[in-house]
Amino acid sequence: MSSNCENECDPSHCSLIGDNCKLTYNESCVPLDIPEDILNELVDKAKDYALMHGACMRSKTAFDRDTLQFAPFFLLPSAFPKREFERVVKFQPIMNKLIHHVAQDYEFLKKCLKKYILGELGKEELLSKLPENNALEALCDGMIEAWKIYGNPKAVVLFVIEDVTYNICDQRFHEFEIRRQNPDVHVIRRNLTEISKRGKLTDDKRLIIDDKEVAVVYFRAGYEPAQYHTDVEWDARLLIERSLALKSPTISYHLAGTKKVQQELAMPGVLERYISEEESKLLSQLFTGLYSLDLHPEGDKAVEMAIEYPEKYVLKPQREGGGNNIYGEEIRTVLKRVQHSSEREAYILMDRIRPPILSNYVVRPHEPVKLIDVVSELGIFGVIIGTKDKIMVNKNAGHMLRTKMSTVNEGGVAAGQGGLDSVYLTD
Repeated sequence: MSSNCENECDPSHCSLIGDNCKLTYNESCVPLDIPEDILNELVDKAKDYALMHGACMRSKTAFDRDTLQFAPFFLLPSAFPKREFERVVKFQPIMNKLIHHVAQDYEFLKKCLKKYILGELGKEELLSKLPENNALEALCDGMIEAWKIYGNPKAVVLFVIEDVTYNICDQRFHEFEIRRQNPDVHVIRRNLTEISKRGKLTDDKRLIIDDKEVAVVYFRAGYEPAQYHTDVEWDARLLIERSLALKSPTISYHLAGTKKVQQELAMPGVLERYISEEESKLLSQLFTGLYSLDLHPEGDKAVEMAIEYPEKYVLKPQREGGGNNIYGEEIRTVLKRVQHSSEREAYILMDRIRPPILSNYVVRPHEPVKLIDVVSELGIFGVIIGTKDKIMVNKNAGHMLRTKMSTVNEGGVAAGQGGLDSVYLTD
C-alpha cells in the first residue's frame, strides 16, 4: 500500500510512493559505463556467487530435479532513499499489529469478503550504504519461537509445499537455518494431498503427520485455488486449521491479507478500530487510492472512472500473489463486460503506482547481460506471534527488493520478468 504523490514531488518521496508520477530517478551507485571486459568478469563472478549461495531455482521450461540454475538477478544494488527505507521499517511492526487484530475479527472479514476468499569495482566505501538484511535468520528465529511456545520438544515443523517445487533453494535455506539455530528442531515437508492421506487429529486436537506431532505449520503452498485440486486438499487445510499447531499463516491471516480487506482498511475510521489513532495516522501515509466495485453508486462511479481513464488504475482480482492483475485497455474491456453484474465485486480498483525508473544490468541464465530501465518494489518482512487476546512476539525481520523491467506490468522472479536485487541507500 502506498500514498498518493503530487505532480510536483520530491525525488526521495517519490521513490517510495510515486503514484501517477512521471519522475525518473536515475541515480546509480556506480557509473554504468562499465568496460566490457570488466563487466564480463564481474558477471561470471556474480553468477558463481549466486550458485554457491543458493540464489538458485529449478527451471520451469526444462525441469530436472537434479539440476539448478541461478535465479535472475541485477548486478548492482538499486538506489532507494534512506529516509523512506527507515520509515517503512519503523512502520512494519504497526502493520503486524493491525493485520493481527484484523485476522481475529471474524465479522469484519466476513463483511469484507462475502465468499470472495481466498566490492569488485573498488567501491568499498559504498558498502556502508547497503542496509543489513537478516531476513533468513529472523524469519527462522520466529518459527523457532513458535515451536518453543507450542511446548513439545519432540514436535516438528511442517513445511506445506507445492506438488513440484521450483524455488527449492529458498525453502531448503529456511530448513537448514532452523536446524543451525536449534538442532533440536526437525523439519518435514509434505504437500496438501499427502497431508490429507497421512495426517490426523488426536482427540485433543494435536496434529499428527506420519506419527510425528506438528508444532508449527509453515505454508509455502496453499495460497491459490489451483493448489487445491480436489476436496482432499481442502480437507487437509481444514485439518491443519482445526489443530493446535501454530500456523504461518492461519486461514484468518490469509483472508486478512486479501485485496478486499486492504480496500476496507483504507476507508475512513476503520484503522482506528484496531490500532491507536497515532499509529493509524502513520500507516495511512502508506495507503494509495483503493476503490470498491460493489453494486452501489460509489461502485458505479469507480467503474465509470476506470473505463474512462484505464491507464490511471490497476484492476485486481481477489487472488493471492502476482500475475493476476489487469492493466491499460484490458481494464476497459473487462469492466464493460462485468459492468452491470455482481461479477465485478470480485475485483477492486487501485490507483496505479508509477515508481521512479533506474538503470541496471540484468543477469539471466543463457542470456547476454543487458543494461535496461527498471523499477523496484520494497517489501519489509516481520514476525508476529499471538492469540486473540495477547501478542507475544512482534518484530522486523529483514527486507526484499524485487526489481523488474520498467516496460512490463507483472514481474515475478520465478516468471523471469523480474530479478533479485539489493538496496543502496541514498540521502
